[in-house]
Amino acid sequence: MKQILVSLAILLVFSCTDSKEKNSTNEQEQTKEKTTGPKRLNLDSLQKVKIAIHNSRLDFRKIDSLFKFSQVKTIDKKIKFDIKEYNRLSAEDFFQAFQDSAQYYYDPEFSAAYYYSNQGEWNGFKRYIFVVIDDACCEYYYYTIYDTSGKLTDFFIIEKKGVELSWEIIGTAKFPNDSTIIKATNDCDASYEGNTRIEDCDSTVVVYHLLKNGKVRSTKEFGKRTKTKK
Repeated sequence: MKQILVSLAILLVFSCTDSKEKNSTNEQEQTKEKTTGPKRLNLDSLQKVKIAIHNSRLDFRKIDSLFKFSQVKTIDKKIKFDIKEYNRLSAEDFFQAFQDSAQYYYDPEFSAAYYYSNQGEWNGFKRYIFVVIDDACCEYYYYTIYDTSGKLTDFFIIEKKGVELSWEIIGTAKFPNDSTIIKATNDCDASYEGNTRIEDCDSTVVVYHLLKNGKVRSTKEFGKRTKTKK
């Protein structure tokens, strides 16, 4: 009887020890998973971020010669935009140019962006003008600014042209010096009273100032609304 009790006690001890070892092993594995899992995830995420940052740099040497114009002094309705005369941006070029701006979507089959003017360097920043044409009506002239690494520091629309049914917008841009852009916009909507055409127009003038940190400050100089009958 004593031998049986001793045997049972030994089996119980080994069973408890084995259970503890298994629990310890499981805890170690769970701890390992908790520590290595997020680390691996963080490393993967970091790598993706690094790739994204690298891809969001603009290669000046690649695009400098692709622009039709160089350091233009004015943009107005007299200069008709003919897409056959301009180099078109690929999807990769587009996202490198606009980076973290509001331009999230670009499909070359339905959208179009073109190299318009290389505005040269000012205060260590490179400046370009791209024309983006949407599938609805309009041409948008984007003035973009980059630091020495090719990172976009700021951008704004210096001119917009378009016609849709009774609505029309015409803009002009002038560059009196390297750090100042003057944008004038005439936004009109037409209606009829009998045979009389009535044009309701908003005219605005905005002055943009390039700052030493690569950003832009704008001031509205003029705003006027007029109605004319024709």
